[in-house]
Amino acid sequence: MGYKVVIARPALTQIESHYEYIKSVSPQNGKTWLDGIFDAIDSLETMPERCSISKHSKYLGQTIRFYIYGKHIIDYRIDETQKQVQILSVWHSAKGLPPDL
Repeated sequence: MGYKVVIARPALTQIESHYEYIKSVSPQNGKTWLDGIFDAIDSLETMPERCSISKHSKYLGQTIRFYIYGKHIIDYRIDETQKQVQILSVWHSAKGLPPDL
């Protein structure tokens, strides 16, 4: 069995914010982006270790991985004891550093 994916409230708020912006520019692209980001997140149920470790891990004292979806970065950590992938943040790569994890 795979991992359970849990999206933290701040990450869900970020997803909603990105969706609202994209939808305001192009309603069809908003829906496509939203479906795609959730497909990307859901794919972490299987082999979440496949993504690279973030360079920010050393500053946070924990292993944070990242998945690149288009121009967006999905930061997450793996809890092996609970077989869980915890989505911490979703941010646009052009915005610079990720939000507080």
